Amino acid sequence: MRSEKLLLLLAGSLLLAGCSDNNDSSVSVTEPATEAVETTAAEVSAEDYKLSADKNGATMLVNGKSAGSMKFDTPLSEGEQVLFADVNSDGYDDIFVCLDCFRADCWVYDHEAEKFVSAGEKLPIAFAFDKNRGCSVTCETDSSENAVTVVQKSDSNEGSTVFRWQEDKLVPISMSISYYTSDDGPFVYNYVFDDELRKVLTERQLLNGRTGELKKTEKDIEYFRVTDSSVDYMKGAELLQSIEVSGLPEMCGKILSGEYQASYTINNGCPAPVPEGLLFSEYDFDFDGHSDLAIYTDTSRDGSGLNVLYYRYDTASGSYTPWEELNRFSGYQLFTIEDTKEITYFDYSSSENGESDQYILVWSDGSLKLTQRRHRIKKKGMYELYEYDAQGNESYVKDVSLPTGSY
Repeated sequence: MRSEKLLLLLAGSLLLAGCSDNNDSSVSVTEPATEAVETTAAEVSAEDYKLSADKNGATMLVNGKSAGSMKFDTPLSEGEQVLFADVNSDGYDDIFVCLDCFRADCWVYDHEAEKFVSAGEKLPIAFAFDKNRGCSVTCETDSSENAVTVVQKSDSNEGSTVFRWQEDKLVPISMSISYYTSDDGPFVYNYVFDDELRKVLTERQLLNGRTGELKKTEKDIEYFRVTDSSVDYMKGAELLQSIEVSGLPEMCGKILSGEYQASYTINNGCPAPVPEGLLFSEYDFDFDGHSDLAIYTDTSRDGSGLNVLYYRYDTASGSYTPWEELNRFSGYQLFTIEDTKEITYFDYSSSENGESDQYILVWSDGSLKLTQRRHRIKKKGMYELYEYDAQGNESYVKDVSLPTGSY
């Protein structure tokens, strides 16, 4: 399995962008709603209707007169996005709202009742954006297919999600995400959604970065899929193992409600799909050539960071099993140092003073043994090196200067 190590970054949100119904017209959520005025027109057509939105909600206007309005449950923030599109192909613009950095809600306009009706909540879109990296979100409609495609673009990556109007709801049908890599790329991951609206990875394509031509196609790929109660080990559409995780529903709930605001990328700086990018990562913790699994459930017991559950890949059974030795460190995120075959983690409990501790561990007879502590002092650009003997006693060794820019 190809391991994609995921790096959690600080909060970020979508850059304001417009929506197009097969054009490039833009709408900003900061645009104030138009003042309603009286009209004497005896008859109006769909062309006379204009949809207006601001951070608080949306109003449908007929020649400037209100013909139905709605309010968002929570006013939109600067980074959240309103798209206009005729999602049900009835001739009237509807609302597609990116409520946070990776989910969207949809409301359609009921012309006869002059009101907006929910047509989908917490709909998936391709990946998270960091507005500081430059990005856009647009949508295109296809009335012949009753389909809407939401397209997301960053500096060098692109994702698209196709929705179809089915039984008065907007339903996700497929998703495509491209990632550029430093060695090959771009890789294009293509998904469909099953009957329970869960993503299924159908293929991974490798394109020529210069010409865009297809170089290779892979199917039946092993990967992980996150549900609201489990992390599923998949191979194509086949479920190999479902890992039920205590605390995962609460974490997913925070993500889907927007309480946990975060932007995150994979290790080469590309946008990560969600919620996979936030809830787990893969490392070969025992250096046996097989990726192991770290699942992040919620804040740790002391509230200082994420609580991590570790699972080892068992080659005999081809499945993941709870890892007692690593779960001794469940309050910390462990990382591997490939060159030296070491494990490391950081303790930022003293970070308010610009100081932190990095611990280094090595495998010995099936257990992790602590070998070093590096007490980092940011303002001095150095760390104090301590070592541990076989009995676990700590002793100071020396001060080590850090290269410029290492923080």
